[in-house]
Amino acid sequence: MTYYIETVFLFGVLFLILIRSNSIIRQHKEKESISKIKTKEEFERKSEELKIRASKIIKQLRILFISEIVFGSISLIIMLSSLFKEYANLQLNSTFNQRTNAIAPYIDDQQQKILNSKWALMKSKDEYIEIKHYIEKIAKDNNINLPKELIKY
Repeated sequence: MTYYIETVFLFGVLFLILIRSNSIIRQHKEKESISKIKTKEEFERKSEELKIRASKIIKQLRILFISEIVFGSISLIIMLSSLFKEYANLQLNSTFNQRTNAIAPYIDDQQQKILNSKWALMKSKDEYIEIKHYIEKIAKDNNINLPKELIKY
């Protein structure tokens, strides 16, 4: 769900940036016809005005482009960090399930329930390490070769 919201938000902002850049370009369209220019001075004045307008448009588009790059980079970092967090969570849970299945025949149902409860209520790295050592102790006491951890924490 988080990825969906981030993606919609990212594309929404990019869409708004495109609309804004389009409105900047349309706002500065020349409404007078070049054929109405009669003298050289008028031509020079009009060409100077167009140069100034063009430089303003280019500045505004550069600012929009840079803001799009910055926003896109920030969004990418947020999305990648969320993805890594979910990947780590999945790997930790898979390791726990593999290891508890490996020691299951050597513990009773009550111990299994307590182990699952501790895992579900875990809040810190210390609690994780305590659970990990408990599983490893049971494995060692029963001469079980546990599967390797899928991710180190």
